[in-house]
Amino acid sequence: MHRHVRRPRWLVIGALLALPACAGAQAQVTARVDQQAVSQDETVQLTVTVSGSGLSMFTEPTLPDLKGFRVVGTSTQQSIALVGGSMQSSMNYVYELEPTRTRKLTIPPVTVTIGGKSYHTQSFSIIVTPG
Repeated sequence: MHRHVRRPRWLVIGALLALPACAGAQAQVTARVDQQAVSQDETVQLTVTVSGSGLSMFTEPTLPDLKGFRVVGTSTQQSIALVGGSMQSSMNYVYELEPTRTRKLTIPPVTVTIGGKSYHTQSFSIIVTPG
């Protein structure tokens, strides 16, 4: 004998209401450098920030080919806050870059993938003088 199972309406309604929140998860990917002119014996700190609400599946940043720089250190910083009833999270990826030559060098855009979508930061020009 086949028995039909009724699901409570509030369960279905709750699931439908949650869909826009998941689909509307807002992400922001930004980058900054701590200085735009350095001597060859100094380092440049590149910070890539991934922030937003409803973030769950994202990859670590993919660094481009950093011609003229060597990565000499990395660190991460995470913060989570409840803002207006929604959870806001932020993850900073910090890269310590040492120039390997003098001249005007470019740090190309960094890529971060969130939920299958790729986000790209801006590029930076760094002037490196002899140490």
